[in-house]
This record gives sequence, structure tokens and C-alpha cells, in this order.
Amino acid sequence: MRRILGKILLGLPLILVACQPMVDRRQENSTAQLRTSLRISLPHEQVQQLIFFGVLEGLYRDGVETRVARAIATIDEPAGIPHNFVYGCPICMPALDALRVYAARPGFYRDKRGRDTFGSGLDPAVQASLLSADSQQRRDALQRLIDRWVDERISNSGFDDQQREDLTLSLREMRKKGMGLLYQFQSEEGPDLYLDFYRDWQACPSCDGANGDAP
Repeated sequence: MRRILGKILLGLPLILVACQPMVDRRQENSTAQLRTSLRISLPHEQVQQLIFFGVLEGLYRDGVETRVARAIATIDEPAGIPHNFVYGCPICMPALDALRVYAARPGFYRDKRGRDTFGSGLDPAVQASLLSADSQQRRDALQRLIDRWVDERISNSGFDDQQREDLTLSLREMRKKGMGLLYQFQSEEGPDLYLDFYRDWQACPSCDGANGDAP
């Protein structure tokens, strides 16, 4: 009996060692699942500020001509439908507001060169696309600009990996809302005015641009 008990006691540490990795793996898996379940998006108001300042900064940095900014920000009156944005979209509206603010900007105070912006202007081909009579061409060009401007703002914001993940989640949620509005406008139940205006839209250029999906 003593011999049997001794063998059991001698083997007990080995059993505990063998079981330890299994316990650790279970704890690691549980912790990973907990982190995933606790993942939250950034407040949409905070993300909208990022979009607004990203677009405004991009406009100034590129030195976009005032007439081009005004053309992009054109609003169909009296209906109030923005020509290149989804009305009410949580991503489109701060981008549109940034364009409107930029288009109404004052000149730099007592600037000897008479400047009111930075940069030398957009590439002529990009500018031509933004001013094109082809609405799809305009939206594609806008999408690429929004993509670049928002990405540059994010890169300079000092976000860590977790904050970037939270931001990505927020942008996806906001795009879902924007696309929901677009589909609503395109539905037979929507007002005819919106249905006619958004009939041929396949996507929201600001939403896709902010989410990094520009072609």
C-alpha cells in the first residue's frame, strides 16, 4: 500500500505540470473572448470631428481652389439635397460642412502673398473629374479624396492599435446608417424628389472613402 501511495505522490507533480498548459490556454482563450466582447466603437460625434477636420485640413494642405470646393458642396435648392453627398448621412454631413467652411474662408491676415490656403491645388485630372457633368465621375473622385484626407488625419492622430480598431468599428456603423438612408431614398416608399436624385447611386462616396475603400 505504501509503495502504491508513494508512486502516486511521485507522479502528482508531473500530472500538475501536464495540466498547467491546458489551464493557461483556457484562460488565454477566455481573456481573448472577453476582449472581443468588450470591444466598443468610438463615440460617433468624436469620429465626425475627425472627418470634419481631416477634410478641412486636406483642403487647406492641397490648396483646393474655392470654385472647386463650392462645386463639390453644391446643394440643390429649395429641396436642400447636396449633389455629391447622401443627405443626413453621419459621414457625409461633416465632410460637406468642412467643404462649406473652406469655401467661405477668409484670406490670411496681412499675408504679403495674399494667400488664403496652402498647397498648389489639385492635380488637373482630379479637378476636372470633380467638376465633371458626369455625377458618377464626380463621386469617384470625391471618394478618393475623402479616403486620402481621412487616412492622413488618422495617421497623425496618435491612435494606438485598440483605438484604430474602435474607430474602424465606428466608421462601419456610420456607413451602415448612411447606406440605410441611401436605400431609403431609393425605395418606392421614399419621396419622389429623393428617389429621382439618388436613383443611380450605387454607394456613398464619403462612406466608402472614410472607410478606406476608394479604388
